[in-house]
Order: sequence, then C-alpha cells, then structure tokens
Amino acid sequence: MKSLKSISSSTPVILSVLGFLVAVAIAWFTQRNVVLYTALNGYTPVGMMHSVTDFADFGGNFPNGEAEMMKSLIGHVYEMLGQAGISDFAGAFLVVVAEALTLFAGGFYFARRTNPDLPLWTAFAAAILLGASGIASADFGRWGHPVYGSVYNFAFGLGLAAVAAALGRRLWLSGLLLGLAATIHPIITLFFAIPAGIVVLGRLRSYHPAQFVVSALLATGLAGAWFLFAYKDTNISGGAIDGQLFVTLTRLMSSHWHPVYIGVFGERAWESILPASALGALCAVMMAIAPANNLPVDRSIATAIFVLLLTSLIGVYLSDTSQNPFLVKLALQRASLIAFLMAAGLSIPRLLVLASKGPIGLSIFAAALIALTFVRSHGLPIGGLILFISLLLLQSRRLVTDLSEMRRRIIWLSLSSCVAVPLILSVNGHFQPFAFDSLLTLGTLATIGFILPFVLLILGRISGSPVPAIAAICVGALLWSKTADPVKKPADIAFAGDFLDVQLWARNHTEPGSVFMVEPTMSYGWRQYSQRPSFGTMREWLYAGWIYKSDRAVLTEGLRRAALLGVSQEDLQKNAWTMERAPAYLSLTTKLRSTYNNFDGKALAQLSRENGIAYFVFNRSFRSEVSGLDIVYENESFAVVRPAL
Repeated sequence: MKSLKSISSSTPVILSVLGFLVAVAIAWFTQRNVVLYTALNGYTPVGMMHSVTDFADFGGNFPNGEAEMMKSLIGHVYEMLGQAGISDFAGAFLVVVAEALTLFAGGFYFARRTNPDLPLWTAFAAAILLGASGIASADFGRWGHPVYGSVYNFAFGLGLAAVAAALGRRLWLSGLLLGLAATIHPIITLFFAIPAGIVVLGRLRSYHPAQFVVSALLATGLAGAWFLFAYKDTNISGGAIDGQLFVTLTRLMSSHWHPVYIGVFGERAWESILPASALGALCAVMMAIAPANNLPVDRSIATAIFVLLLTSLIGVYLSDTSQNPFLVKLALQRASLIAFLMAAGLSIPRLLVLASKGPIGLSIFAAALIALTFVRSHGLPIGGLILFISLLLLQSRRLVTDLSEMRRRIIWLSLSSCVAVPLILSVNGHFQPFAFDSLLTLGTLATIGFILPFVLLILGRISGSPVPAIAAICVGALLWSKTADPVKKPADIAFAGDFLDVQLWARNHTEPGSVFMVEPTMSYGWRQYSQRPSFGTMREWLYAGWIYKSDRAVLTEGLRRAALLGVSQEDLQKNAWTMERAPAYLSLTTKLRSTYNNFDGKALAQLSRENGIAYFVFNRSFRSEVSGLDIVYENESFAVVRPAL
C-alpha cells in the first residue's frame, strides 16, 4: 500500500515531466529549420527577434506587416532575446517551449475543472491533444490550430485557464488571466470572456460584489494599459480605405476572413464543417452519458459553446455581406476555434475513460478516434462519429443504466446531425468533401502515427493500467510534432537554402540600402538575413503591407507596384467578384509571374531607373533563360541580375 501511495503522489510530477518533454519535442521539430523558414516565408519568431526596422538604410523598403506582431507582449519577449544576442534557433526554441507549456497548462486546468471526478491523467492527455494534434482544427476561419512560433497559443492557454478559474469560483484569477491574455491578443481574449462571463452569470448570487470589482479591475486594467502602450498608432477600422476595395483585396488574399468565398461550406467542407459537426456531436454525446453531478458545469459550457458558435456564424454572415473593414477585420468566425478548444477539452477525458473501461466495441472505436487526431490535420472524421454514435446507442444501457429520454434524444440528435450535414452538402453539389474526408481517414489507418497510439490505447484497456494510454498520448504527440516542421521535404530545404544563400550574398556583397526586387509571387521572406530593402511582393503590395494598420498610402503604392507588372485594380475587382477564390488567386500569380519573368534587359533598366531598384532576383523555375543579362550571383534555384544603367 505504501508503494502505491508513493506512485500516486508522484503522478503529477511524472505527468509534468512528460508534458515538458512533449513541449521540447514540439519546439525542436517546429523550429529546427526556423532560419530556412524565415528566409523563405518570413513571419517567424526571427522577425520578432530582429525587426527590419532596426536595420540601417531601410528607407526604400516596402513594409511586409511583420512589425504588427510587436503589438503583442510575446513580440517584446522575442525582441529582448534578440537584443541579448541569443541565436535565432535558441530564441525561437525557448519561447515555443513556453508557448506549448502555456497551452498545455490552460488545457489541463480546463479539462480538470470540467471533469473533476476523472483520473488526473485524462486531463493531462486532453492538454497534450489540444496542443499536439488536429482535434480542434475545425474552425470556420481555417486558422489550422495548433500553429507554433506565433502568439496565439499563449492567448489560448491563458483563455482556457481563465474559464477554468471561473468554473472554480476564483474570479480574481479569471480576471488576471484575461488581462494577461489581452496583452497577447485582445480579440481572442474577448472571445474567452464570453464563456467566463456565462459561467459567472450561472452562479451570480454566490459571489460577493467585491469579487466582481477586483476581477473587472484586473482584466480591464491590464488590457487597457497594454492597449494604450501597444495599439495607440493602430487603426483597426478601414481608415480612409474604400470598403469595396478593402473587401476585394481581402477576398483574394486572406485565407481566413471570407470563409464562404473560400469554400468552407462547400468544396472545402472537409477542413471545417465536417470535422466541426463531428466534434460538436462528440461533445454532446459525452455530456449526455455523463453522471448527473456533471450537469451544472456541462450546462454552462454547452451554453458558452452555443454562444461562441452563434457569434461565429454572425461573423461568417458579415464576412460575406459586409463591406465594412472593421467588421471584416474583427473576424468573429474565429470564435468557433475557442468553442472547439473547449468542446475538445471537455470531451477528451471522457472519451479516454470510455477507451479504457467501456464495452470492447466502443473502446476500440474511442481509441481509434483519439489516435486519428494525431494523423488528421483537420479534426475528427464525421464518418467515424456516425459509426461510433450508432454503436453507442446500441450499447447505451451498458454504459448508463438510468439514461433519461432527454439524454437519449440528445444522442439521437447528434447522430442525425452527423448524417444530415454530408447529405445537405451532397444535395447542394458537394459530395466530394465527404468522400475525400472518408478516403483520407482510411488512408491514415495504415500510418505509424495512427497504429502506435491505437495499439497502446488498446493495451491500456487490456491491462487496466493508465500507463499504456499515457504512453499512447505522448507517442502520438511526438509523431505529430515531426509533421509540424514547415520545411521538412528535401526539395523544400534545398530551395529555402538557396534563397537564404542569395540573402547572405546580398548582405555581404551589396551596399546597404540597395533595393532588391524578388520574384513577386514569393512570400514574405527576404529582409531578416539580407538586411536589404525589398521592393515587395504581391502579398505585401495587396495585403500584408497595409492591412493591419489600414494604411491608405501604403495600399496606394502597393496597387501602383502591382500595376507595373500588369495587374490593374480592374483585374482585382474582376477576379474577386466573378471567379472562385482558388482560380482567382492563381490567375493573379500567373499574370504577375509571367510579366516579371518576361522582362528583357531594357524593361528591367527602365523599372530600375523609375523605382530605384538595384537588383532583381529571379526564380530559375520560372525563368531558366537569363542569358544577355548581367548576372552577379546565381545558384541552383536563383539568379541575381543587375540592370544596365
């Protein structure tokens, strides 16, 4: 008995160590190629550690929007690490470890508060899944949670903890956590304030007025002070930018702000609506079969999820109908991600108990659903949920002897919704997303990322010990982490390495202040390692360079630069409003790329004289023939040309 107590008392320490090791693995795999990814894409921790505004002679640079990341407290942490002389990888690695741990801690606290009677390890597993799997990646804005190396996961972790603190009647802590979250991402904080407020309203009479005052002062005081410090120069509205032009450009360039146009309710439903329906059904079913003492907490969380989803649908409607830049930038559809994080945090511990102790058939299905989240980039398979809920209905009396008629109706309604959503899509001509989602699921069943966690979960049920299940979660998280490296294919590594070489050559062999024009369909990478200004790229001219500050002057200049390569404002209007998003975007990139790569020496010289461009960078994949031009540097993927003056 003494040894058993010793093992039990050491469980929190063991789980903490395991969580730390998973965080280290996430940081290693997601940041091991951070230098290459920075060179290729930009918008990485390196951009916050070494802001291009710190470089000398950057007057000719077209902004790429990275400076807006410095509005967050985490941006300043990265900046301090950069100023301390820490290497790019080390700085990114350390902060991403903290990022993962923050998300894990918030997820654990939330899962524990919503499932206080379940074993501690189930809350640990929920926390790991929230930070190292695709279970919650089903939001209407396609933000693709979890993404590391930014600021969002810090806000998610603090927000989940704030809701958990409210569930625990610790209003001061909830207010403090919301205030801290606001220093990282104020809009995400507002979304988390909704469930925290709903929880408090459900127990309104049990609080002393002083508790509300303290909580409100902590939340609004921190948020207000940070807003005055960091956002005093930010214009969240559209400023002087015409609303129709704003929406035209965001329809073409944003991957998040116009979900209907992007197709999340149609051909891309496998990314959002199908897994969202599956997770919602799972959450409803887990609530329906839970013991009666869970009802107060479940009722509060269910109400919060409903309000968040309603908020998201309002955002979807506004994004498709409004031309008000403020309403579009607010992106209310992001509230769905907070709803799905909460739904997963509540449901995972209960699903794990079912996998460990339920009837054999349900245990196998529950284990499979959990293991699939490590290999699916977008949530749970709706076909799997249909089978799971059907089996659960057949065996419900073995799970809950006193299952009420109301709870049984909730289970039936959940099953019906899982069947109805694919049918409605099919009737509207979108059967392909369901077929694709099903084939994708079947394809992952033969992968090591599914097989190992699944087998370990089954071993846990057979042995009656939680150790194999804990191992399953950790192994699954490690295998998921390997897939989260943004530059992992050999061809991508070679290409990014070549682009980095060009940037280092520019830094070492050209005059400071020399303006480079890179291939215009490249992303945001160039400035950090070259320390040379960029003439800009399509996404910088038409989106990132002006969108966050609503800078009309920058947009006007961006439109002028796009027109130099044959893309007029009329072309943008036509593409955005008469074509589907994918072909519209492809049409723009094709036209810009074709124009740029067909410039002869005379055209390059004219462009140089009129715009102060010192060098042009060509991607050899699009322009293999550069003879007759003054090539000053070249490698396998790129050629740098100096125009004749």
